[in-house]
Amino acid sequence: MRNNELLSGISDLLDQKLQPLQDRLQHVEDELQIVKDSVQHVEDELHIVKNELHIVKGELQTVKSELQIVKGELQTVKDELQTVKDELQTVKDELQTVKDELQVVKDNQHQMKLYQENIIMPQLNNITSCYTSTYDRYRLYSDKMEAVFADVDLLKKTVSAHSEKLQKLA
Repeated sequence: MRNNELLSGISDLLDQKLQPLQDRLQHVEDELQIVKDSVQHVEDELHIVKNELHIVKGELQTVKSELQIVKGELQTVKDELQTVKDELQTVKDELQTVKDELQVVKDNQHQMKLYQENIIMPQLNNITSCYTSTYDRYRLYSDKMEAVFADVDLLKKTVSAHSEKLQKLA
């Protein structure tokens, strides 16, 4: 055997022994490529997620700004509500004052009604009865008054005539 044949035999033997290693290495390289592809896919998705996160971050900033505006408006509404509450309390106080004054007026009215019922009405009834009785008397004697006037005229004429006669005699 010659060196070339020996070398060729060793080379064949090494090729046979190395073939499983090459197959395994090829398998590892294939799997490494799959892993690389997966890593690239994850990196691509991570880039997409980063972009989306950036968009969400911008939107979140917008929402924060709008929320700050809403907070300001809410504070304004709270302040206005407090003002309305204060004004309402003032109105309630004034209404209570009016109610108290109205009660005083009602009490006075009640006292006036009692005074009217117990003092004024009996006196008015007394005055009415006096005037009524006087009226009735005058009404009953009104037709007699004409006769009295006629009698007074006659009496005047008689007294005048008698006075003239007495003066002539004297």
